[in-house]
Amino acid sequence: MRQLGADPDFIDMVADELLPAVTEDLPSRPAAFGTVLAHSASTWWRPGMTALPGPPDEGAETWLYEQAAAAPVGDVCIRMDVGSNEGAMVDDLLRLHALIDGLADTLAPVA
Repeated sequence: MRQLGADPDFIDMVADELLPAVTEDLPSRPAAFGTVLAHSASTWWRPGMTALPGPPDEGAETWLYEQAAAAPVGDVCIRMDVGSNEGAMVDDLLRLHALIDGLADTLAPVA
């Protein structure tokens, strides 16, 4: 079985083929794409890594955390889960949740 999670070919296929095909079929529902779902996400991964997790650098945050911290705050629903026995990914996700929760507090209330 071929793994495509962070493969540039997979990302290109999603952006260049899948999303245009779906949006063509659903032109009246642009809000249908405002959700991120990630279950058992490989929070340890960063560009240039192999498919095997390595220990993080001392005091460094994950690439995913860095991306979330640098991204503009927007109206997006995020659902991420990891199992309680998934090692460092549990702590990674707890830190990411705290970051995103703090960023969400900066959004204007919905009228």
